[in-house]
Amino acid sequence: MRVILILFLILFVIISSLFLTTFFSQMASSREDVELAAEEPAGDESISIIPSIKPDTVSEEQGLENPSQNGMGSSDTDTFEDEDDRIAVQEIPETEEEQESKVTAEQSSVQDGEDPEQDTIKIYLDGDMENGIYLGAASYGIDSSRAVELYGPGLANTGFRFKWDSTDLELEPGSTHFLYIYYYNTESGWDYIRKEINITGHKPGDADIKIFIDEPVEQKAVEGLTNIRGWALDIASLDNTGIGKVRVYLDGPMDFGRQLGDVDYGIPRSGVMEFFNNENFLYSGFNLSIEDPGLEPGSKHTLFIYAENSGNPNLYNFEKTDIYISGEKEQKAVIKATVSLQDLVSDNMLYIEGYAIELGRVEEFLQLQKEESSTGQAAEISNSPEDSQSSASGGYSVKKVVFKSNRDGNDNIYSINIDGSNWQRLTDHNGADIYPEVSPDGKKIADTSDINGIWQIVIMDWNGQNKRQITHNSYRSAYPSWSYDMKYIYFEAYLDGDWELFRIKSDGTGQRRLTHNSGGHDWHPSGHPFDSKIIFESGMPGHDDIYIMNHDGSAVSRIFKSHERRRTPDLSSDSTKITYTRYFGNNSEVYYADIRDQNEIRITYNGDWDGHPMFSPDGKLIVYEERSSGKDDLIIFNIETGEKTNITNTGHKDSDACFMYQK
Repeated sequence: MRVILILFLILFVIISSLFLTTFFSQMASSREDVELAAEEPAGDESISIIPSIKPDTVSEEQGLENPSQNGMGSSDTDTFEDEDDRIAVQEIPETEEEQESKVTAEQSSVQDGEDPEQDTIKIYLDGDMENGIYLGAASYGIDSSRAVELYGPGLANTGFRFKWDSTDLELEPGSTHFLYIYYYNTESGWDYIRKEINITGHKPGDADIKIFIDEPVEQKAVEGLTNIRGWALDIASLDNTGIGKVRVYLDGPMDFGRQLGDVDYGIPRSGVMEFFNNENFLYSGFNLSIEDPGLEPGSKHTLFIYAENSGNPNLYNFEKTDIYISGEKEQKAVIKATVSLQDLVSDNMLYIEGYAIELGRVEEFLQLQKEESSTGQAAEISNSPEDSQSSASGGYSVKKVVFKSNRDGNDNIYSINIDGSNWQRLTDHNGADIYPEVSPDGKKIADTSDINGIWQIVIMDWNGQNKRQITHNSYRSAYPSWSYDMKYIYFEAYLDGDWELFRIKSDGTGQRRLTHNSGGHDWHPSGHPFDSKIIFESGMPGHDDIYIMNHDGSAVSRIFKSHERRRTPDLSSDSTKITYTRYFGNNSEVYYADIRDQNEIRITYNGDWDGHPMFSPDGKLIVYEERSSGKDDLIIFNIETGEKTNITNTGHKDSDACFMYQK
């Protein structure tokens, strides 16, 4: 019994000793963690130099691992104007508000799936939130003069600013990268935009290595990404294709984008062999079948396809192609950003600034503005008897033509009564204003305005008041046309070497590309009078014709059975007739036709240039421009009587006309 008691006491002492040792060890470890945390920077914004973590070549299976939470860049609370300020930005004392924001950003682990506790901007390079290189969090809540200009002083504190030192990532001269700018709003969640950046210099690669991509088809919307195929060869090779390996990356170049699986190279391509008349090029095909990565509907992505020389992997070339996932991306915010590359070459610094606003707040402001504008317009109409025509004429109190003229030296938008009286100038700024289009209710005008050397779409009231820019693209955006319900503006944009069609909500949100036709221009859109469809012109110059499609870019079909060169279409209000410009060599004439029997009726026989016809809202008149003796005049054609009336008849260039009727 005594022996058992002694053994029990010994066992108790041993267990107690182990327990106390573990307890004090944990206490010491916790204290050390607290001390280390106190010495850590207060958040993403405090990291101004990129750690030396240039990513290794991504694995065949997974691509890049998610980078660390802290990222590589920093928010920049100073302006971008002074070089000394940029260098010393981290020495600027921070307010308690800024420090609190940083702590919140630090605690909001995107990678861990935890949402931030306040509005936040996160920035990634060459991939989305799940696959990109995390650069850091921007300073958010800065006053934005641009947001105030567009949406009023109530949304002033929606600006953000960010700087990034790219030194250790070694962005290759001539390379293309993509920034993913994410905005988190506590009410609606995450949304993002994608910005392309092109590094100054020549595109890297060996010109002897040729790559062609068969699938996915360039600039064509796809349901998902499951197969990539094409061919690659080195024309300098004498014994075989000269290619040792093909690699495919998503949304970024080699070592930056996400690598997609193992590419099968060496597939027979007899057509390639025959084209080059070289039997060594038979096995030049490649194919990559992957599990669909689940890319977001409505999103745009870029594939980078590399081919390496079989004898020297350092000799390579690459091609890239854009892919579009069908569907519509859910928009939760309005995000605009300007990326400054000016200092990227000289000191490896990239600067980003812009604004981000929850979509509901924008819609609330625009609805209020619309209500106020409608009230003001009603008062103006009632106080403008000189602009009124007989209300007995089809129930319209106002009948005007809106057009572009250079009568005051610069291209501006004017209005004129349909009898040629009462000229009124509606725009007046240093850049040109062209291609006006009146809304279906006659209360708004969209036009193309030259802003800082780039064409943008602007909306104003029917009398020229309350001008508002709705596109802010880095490429030319032109020739706006309204949807029947005034919800959208359709327009053409020049990028990738040709014109493509876009749509944007009339409040300036939700811009979306509709066509992806690298084989010719898609342009001169015209909204259907009562359906969600677009009539437009498509084809290479000299081979244009008129097409119709749904306003999401689907179901494209040609309207006319005969192959003639037709341009600038417009539908009558009942959609039974179409008017257009038809070309005969370098000359053009105006026609209209019945959609059903396609019986074409020629209106003009000028022998010079007549074009750009538009129907009146009641379908009784067509206005077009007539070129003669070096000047352009506006002619109104009465469909019933065949009478033509020159309503301008000046020595100036008057063109781009459309009707403005108000009830």
